[in-house]
Amino acid sequence: PICISAGSAEFKRFENATSNAYGTARAAAAGVALQTKPVVVPIDTHREIIEEFVKADVEAYGVPALLAKRSANHFRSMVRELDTAFFAKAYAEGTEYTATATAIDEIVEELIVKVETISNSFIDGVDRDDIAIVLTPAKASALRVKIDNLFAEGNRIENGLLGSFHGVDVFVSNRLPKGVGQVVDMFGMVKGAVAQPILLADTYQSEKIPLSNDWAVELFYDYGTKALMEDTIFYIGDGYSSGE
Repeated sequence: PICISAGSAEFKRFENATSNAYGTARAAAAGVALQTKPVVVPIDTHREIIEEFVKADVEAYGVPALLAKRSANHFRSMVRELDTAFFAKAYAEGTEYTATATAIDEIVEELIVKVETISNSFIDGVDRDDIAIVLTPAKASALRVKIDNLFAEGNRIENGLLGSFHGVDVFVSNRLPKGVGQVVDMFGMVKGAVAQPILLADTYQSEKIPLSNDWAVELFYDYGTKALMEDTIFYIGDGYSSGE
């Protein structure tokens, strides 16, 4: 982000540089103006997680233990919401791609190549280090079975989890869009294609509820989600990849 405030964050995308004949800038007494595409991401989603505990719970666990126990759960809840919003935005602003292959490993490779060969005024090809693939658990499992049977260089498995495929980082999520008419099996995108600035309005805290023996644990956060490079986001919908 170039600038972040309570209400928005600004990002800038730079166009590709182009070369000119030697002496062009000297003759013009100026270089070529830097071409940018500013994108403002409103931080317009305001959320809270507040839970109350009766005196019996406080006495049984103690405030520090309750805070530690529930803060971990609240954090996971926040991440779940952020992930869902992230992939919903990627779906809304990305482009559906229809694979020609039917085997899961060939489908994923085809999607990688689709992102890898993007060419426009901002991008002239994408290195595989800058690409991310996101799969549903079912598709990740199918791909893992393929790799188990024919392990190849460029595939990484760490702690039993699929980490990369053909040199591209692989992520697994059960939060890809799966509503009526928008089931997604996998995403292929440039890393950073979707921005999601997050502000924690207050540090995680607990407080006694006035005029009672009860306590509350609270988490407040604000975020926004917007595509910065929508031309680099592709997804394959259900029915286009059998995973077999």
